[in-house]
Amino acid sequence: MGNGRKQRAVWTCLVQGILLSLGIYLALLLLVTLLVVKGALGEDAAFPALAVSCGAAALAGGLLCARRSSWGTMPSALASALGFAAVLGVTALLCWEGGIAMSGLILLVCAGAGGVAAGFFGGKRGRRVKRKGKRR
Repeated sequence: MGNGRKQRAVWTCLVQGILLSLGIYLALLLLVTLLVVKGALGEDAAFPALAVSCGAAALAGGLLCARRSSWGTMPSALASALGFAAVLGVTALLCWEGGIAMSGLILLVCAGAGGVAAGFFGGKRGRRVKRKGKRR
């Protein structure tokens, strides 16, 4: 009755992608903070580094969802990036008095761009076809 593989629920894949994005973003956030404190990265370059790390984290989570989900590459990658951006937005609204400022909107756009990139690059890998006879 099939190829012997169980179909996963889509929400489990989305949760895994969002958690992967959050973990990578937290690790990169700590790395950027360490580089700024040690003086290897200037304070003026800290925000662009955070924006790149936000996009990279959304890309990683989107790639995970694009490869594992049954929705297709672009919808699942965008859903993962949207979930990651939603967690960032809710955190900003809960933790800061001013809410989401212009820099927060830039981070959300970077997360969306990472999801779009994951949708483009996350296509299913082609399978090799084994041939029985030698072909010349």
